[in-house]
Amino acid sequence: MTRFFPRVGPSLLLVVLGLTALPTLSGSRAHAEDEPASAAPAWEACYRAVDWFHAAEVPDSEAQLLDLVGKQDGLVNWSKAWIGEAIKAAPSLKACLAEAKKRGTLLFWYVPAVEGQHIILPHLLDRMMMVGPLSDPDVTALLNRRFVCLKLPAGGALAKTYGLEIPEFVQPGILILKPDGTVVHRMDRISTFQAGWFDHLLREILGAPGASESEPLTAARAAAKAEPTPALRLALARALAADGRLHEAWALAGTLRTSKETVGAALLEEDLIRRTRSTSFKQTYDEPYPDGELPRRALIVAGRTALGLGDAKRAMDALHFAATADSFPVAPTRDELAEAGYFLGHALYALGLDDVARTRWREAAASHPRSIWAAKASACSELGTDGRLGESALVRGMDSSRWMAAEAYTVRKDTQWHRTQEDAVDIAKRAVTFLLEQQRLDGSWPGFHWGQGAPDARTGKPKAHNQNIDVAIAAACCAALHRYYALDPKRIQKALTRGESYIYDESRIKRGEKDVAWVYADAYKLRYLAMSAFGEGKDRQAGFRKMQGWIKGLRKHQVANGGVFRHYVYKSTFVTAAVTTCLLEAARVGVKLPQGMLADASKALASARGGPEGLYGYLIDNPAVTRTRLGAANRQPLCEWVQYKCGAAKAERIPASLDVFLEAYADSAALARKTNFHIPKLDHTAGYYFFHNFHAASIAARDAGLKS
Repeated sequence: MTRFFPRVGPSLLLVVLGLTALPTLSGSRAHAEDEPASAAPAWEACYRAVDWFHAAEVPDSEAQLLDLVGKQDGLVNWSKAWIGEAIKAAPSLKACLAEAKKRGTLLFWYVPAVEGQHIILPHLLDRMMMVGPLSDPDVTALLNRRFVCLKLPAGGALAKTYGLEIPEFVQPGILILKPDGTVVHRMDRISTFQAGWFDHLLREILGAPGASESEPLTAARAAAKAEPTPALRLALARALAADGRLHEAWALAGTLRTSKETVGAALLEEDLIRRTRSTSFKQTYDEPYPDGELPRRALIVAGRTALGLGDAKRAMDALHFAATADSFPVAPTRDELAEAGYFLGHALYALGLDDVARTRWREAAASHPRSIWAAKASACSELGTDGRLGESALVRGMDSSRWMAAEAYTVRKDTQWHRTQEDAVDIAKRAVTFLLEQQRLDGSWPGFHWGQGAPDARTGKPKAHNQNIDVAIAAACCAALHRYYALDPKRIQKALTRGESYIYDESRIKRGEKDVAWVYADAYKLRYLAMSAFGEGKDRQAGFRKMQGWIKGLRKHQVANGGVFRHYVYKSTFVTAAVTTCLLEAARVGVKLPQGMLADASKALASARGGPEGLYGYLIDNPAVTRTRLGAANRQPLCEWVQYKCGAAKAERIPASLDVFLEAYADSAALARKTNFHIPKLDHTAGYYFFHNFHAASIAARDAGLKS
């Protein structure tokens, strides 16, 4: 679709200026459909996009949940209570299967929650599913046409019957059943909210050998066979795509490029590129099609395709023109304008223009309130205003699926593609590309908006965004890029220059003893600067002065907390060990640490170690209550390695710590791609602990001389 862009193609600066000046996304032409003026719709409209046979609600009472956290089995009992009530209120699975048999379809069972497993905000993943893929028009059209849809959590006898129990099945998940109850497909551990991936998966399942054809496809086949004109062959290609037979549709559309149906074939091919990332599809994105004015729809599809392929600038050009231009022969529909505005916001966000993106989303939501794209835009417009609700993560969840390996597009039971050591270079390249294209214009990277959204006790207003965590995230990203500098030196250097200007800006740091997230910010800045090549002579001296300044603040904090480093209200082994690793990195390059700094941290960690197996509890003040083999799995190697490096333990203790880690590896890895998971059944283990310690476990094994 390259020919679209020469006539659009404004520079980034001009487009940004134009976007900020435009009053609406509607353009100057009248809409093809009348729209009464109304307020922007609530994002809850996304919940009604699927024609649910039954849809259970997922509670979002954080206050109720937090009240139970300190009570024994509180989370488990809370989970049993609401899931039991949800199952009781729903039609029986037998009735749902009977409805599927009556309609001649499959049963799509979305499992938003599983008994005994909960996140601190249990509705977060459900909201991202509902506002993301389960309200995407392509996905919902397929679900509403080919499935009976049920939204119901799993618990009790129902969970046992279908094996939907922790940790074997991790929420959210999906079961697809035949009317006789046979499971056609089972998938859990969903870790992507990219609609194209769901669309591809459903179509691949429907197009599998033995799957029945829909009546429209059968009719289209018969018509094209009786009279194989380009128009009827194109109609067949569209019917094949709608029925999930993407490879057949692609092959047929390719034969129509030079026919009288060039425009229709071009649009279908672009749509198929967007729907799938299967490597068997030839990439034709940059191939020109014969001249001819294509409709506004083509420009929208081209913009979405560019966005899916990581070309945010090209996407912005196309979608900006589609959303505002009035030179098309046919007036735009409400859905077209809302869709263009919605994805234009995504393109702007991908370019780091967060505020402009929010403006576009809000305008799309206000101007076209009856469109599902407007409802989705409304959800995205919450970005940066309430990070605890989940909308701030929605955009990142909707990012291109190209970060996934090709095998993620095979029909698997989950979204965890299993790579081998031979894939290491490919993994690194994908990760580097992801980091480079996710960096904001100010040098930061999107991350969890820590503490944002919770109302201030005094004013009742949402707390201001805490940039301390953003600085820590940016420092960690810079360290990762520096580690793989050789993969793309020119782009990585540019990213590091922007990143350093962000993390070294002291005005971003909020320091204090009530809000101590700055501890992570300073520690990870310290680690990055120690890892990076910070020059010789004056540059080296300046680097040392920066590190010594951060170390001085960390030491003062440590002394005030009895040798412990904390970033929250309690004192934990995790934070103490993590910050100590950063201090060790500084010491490695020659920075002198204050006397007793490492010894005090080591002593604090030692106080949390105990029991016959020498396990580390999570809480340093009261380690016994959190000292279990399963609970310690994701901190044991980190703590033992730190003790070894501080001279307080022999290397012989590391293999035992790795045994504890590996024993829980499968369960930890299954939970790791989630946000804020605390699993009562797994001693309140959280998925992010696994990532926190995975690197440390690898380093511990290396330093201990372990080869397997």
